[in-house]
Amino acid sequence: MKRSFYLLLLLLMAQTGSLFAQTTDRTTAAESVLRQLKNGCGDSLYAASTPQVQGQLKAESFNAIWQQLTMQAGALQSTADWQQKDQPPYAICQKRLEFERAALIMTVTFDAEGRIAGLFFAPAPPATTPPAGGETSDHINNSGKTSPAQEHTSPPAGDVRNVTVQNGKVQLPGTLVLPHGASTERPAPAVVFVHGSGPNDRDETLGPNHLFRDLADSLAAAGIASLRYDKRTYVYRAETAALSGGRLDYDLETVDDAVCAIELLHHTAGIDPQRIYVVGHSQGAMLAPRIAARSGKAAGCVMMAAPARTLDVLLHEQLRHLASLGGKTAEEADSTADSMWNKLPADYRAMAATYDPVTETAALCVPMLFLQGGNDYQVTSADFSLYQESLRGNPNARFLFLPEADHLMRPLARQAVPADYARFVPISGKAVGEIIKFLSSRP
Repeated sequence: MKRSFYLLLLLLMAQTGSLFAQTTDRTTAAESVLRQLKNGCGDSLYAASTPQVQGQLKAESFNAIWQQLTMQAGALQSTADWQQKDQPPYAICQKRLEFERAALIMTVTFDAEGRIAGLFFAPAPPATTPPAGGETSDHINNSGKTSPAQEHTSPPAGDVRNVTVQNGKVQLPGTLVLPHGASTERPAPAVVFVHGSGPNDRDETLGPNHLFRDLADSLAAAGIASLRYDKRTYVYRAETAALSGGRLDYDLETVDDAVCAIELLHHTAGIDPQRIYVVGHSQGAMLAPRIAARSGKAAGCVMMAAPARTLDVLLHEQLRHLASLGGKTAEEADSTADSMWNKLPADYRAMAATYDPVTETAALCVPMLFLQGGNDYQVTSADFSLYQESLRGNPNARFLFLPEADHLMRPLARQAVPADYARFVPISGKAVGEIIKFLSSRP
């Protein structure tokens, strides 16, 4: 877990808007952006950006982008050709970059005047998949559009419905899965999935991995309903803070919407209102006890890879670890972490620096299941141990440590590195089995 708008290799996303005609070739300009990033020409990139981007970043922020990339992914080895996809008035240029430890798609968005309106790096699909279009380009602007989550076509073990989680003027498209046989007479237990940091879709898609979608299918087969939805920062992007008067913190970004999702399930036919659980991953796991307490209608919580320490501490620890893999110094890592932290809104920093998830869990009087992977470098056994110590002797708390699992609860032969997220690995069967066992028991 890193920060609100920084998940793995996500570095910058600028606001996009209405659609009008635009056909200019911008691939040469995109190559210039890449060259200037590598050469540390932050002043030039800042001057070439839209006012919206300039309002979010300073010139030195551009210079930190390449430093962070190489710290995480290693040196750049090779590149593919630029591909352009027009979404008028924007031109979206994408290029595959092969680094030492990861393959990434670089996306540069230009407005009608040729100014930089967005800059994005994400794990690349396998090399046989064309780098342009599809899931990668969908990250440009997802408001009012079909998300990659809706492209899932494998037969689920239940009735799949499109729903909307509404919180005032915020509307988040989602997917409700009811297991076969669920009815008013035979209501099913249900879960609300809560995302980790960053603008996640409802499936919590990361490269070819879909943690929430795959879990939803397994739960449905076991007779458990689920609700997953596109996160507020995924749907509204740069407009997210404007929805709440310029403010943004854990509650506005995640907690309040999850409480509304629980309320939606509470009034859904075929759902047992006494057996609605919160299933959170990473930052979503850290906030699960707060969500349950705020709602008052959650029967329990499942916390996968839950941080127990504050965001600033985790940020420095993660980047120091990645620096050690990439031949960078701890001082360079700390400088990048400080830069990322200081870009967060003041309200977000204030809550992130003081929120104590261990205290939140200790005050919760519902069953809790903690799962932690030993090969997870983003949230580690140090966090898991803090929960164990705090909740020792608490009959509501269960703990499962999976030595081989990474941050996505997938079994790996060694500690994960960022490049591992670019390949599909199924979720640990032991983790899935333990979650089903926990959710199937009566509270």
